[in-house]
Amino acid sequence: FFYSFDGIPHNSMVSIGVVASKLHSLDNRSIFIDGLKRMLEILKPRDIIVYGSINYPEILACIHDVRLHCFDSDTACRFQEVVKHE
Repeated sequence: FFYSFDGIPHNSMVSIGVVASKLHSLDNRSIFIDGLKRMLEILKPRDIIVYGSINYPEILACIHDVRLHCFDSDTACRFQEVVKHE
């Protein structure tokens, strides 16, 4: 993560996308959490916009004193509509 956060303002709003990140895999989730922790440490964001689902306790446990703005992916929204109509 040496240069991953260069040029991104500190104490600001940042966004992350988790669609197609395969967070259901523990290996992928572990890598994601490492990057998330590093981002929080370096950037100290006030707000995080999340596109996709991060509803995993070990991910949410990393986030303190930051406002989350979560948005389901288009695929998840369409799936919810299909389930609603069945």
